[in-house]
Amino acid sequence: TVYVPMYNKKTRIGVALSELEAKNIIAKDKSKRLSEKEDAKKETFLPPHLSVIERAGSSYNFFKFSDGGVLMARYGLRGGEFGNYTTSKDRIGSINMAYDAFEDLYKAVGISPKDISLGGGLAIAFGARGRGNAMAHYELDKNVINMTKKRGAGSLAHEWGHAFDYFLAAQVNDEETFASGTHKSSLYPSVFCDLMNAMIRKEDRTITDFYTASCKFDKVYRKSGHGYWSSRCEMFARAFDCYVADRLAEHGWRNDYLTSNADSFTLV
Repeated sequence: TVYVPMYNKKTRIGVALSELEAKNIIAKDKSKRLSEKEDAKKETFLPPHLSVIERAGSSYNFFKFSDGGVLMARYGLRGGEFGNYTTSKDRIGSINMAYDAFEDLYKAVGISPKDISLGGGLAIAFGARGRGNAMAHYELDKNVINMTKKRGAGSLAHEWGHAFDYFLAAQVNDEETFASGTHKSSLYPSVFCDLMNAMIRKEDRTITDFYTASCKFDKVYRKSGHGYWSSRCEMFARAFDCYVADRLAEHGWRNDYLTSNADSFTLV
């Protein structure tokens, strides 16, 4: 047996045991590099930055609280974190905007205040765990939502949707990280599976506009991983964001910190 290591410039791409295997390895490496080259050409999608954050609805408590303990106690959150570069004004503002956003969220969704923490396991961070151009993100290994200092406003409902998705999978010991991506529909209520299927296909089995547009986003915009925008996990979070926005509108409420990007994911 002859082992033939192959290199692309100085990068080792594999070891072949035959001419056929060598050709396959070279073809896969070429395809990978072409894909990476295409991704590098794509733009990064960023919803409009909010210069003003508005809220309308029930009792308005902005700048009433200066202690994060109030936020933790009200919603049963496991903990909170501030970044080193957040000022005292940033911290007070973040506490109060998050307090009001969670207040609107639990009312809109129809759960209790303590349910916001998803069993007491969820934590929140402000300007502490940023990732590149991300407006906000959910870290499943730490079970924490991070709201970035500059662009986090408007993404809380979306990120809470990711946390809820993860929570659902954990409740039934699903081997999938998120319930939205499950291959074991028997673990979940049929209504949840019907919801996930409805995001992809209509009743007549044709593809939905939601899924079609998500696939277009994958072709136009850059994001880690292939098929990010059209993944069930990401589609679930965006759909949840839209649901919250619709529920707020039904009550005549508005909360830009909670959701302001629901209408941003569109292509002309």
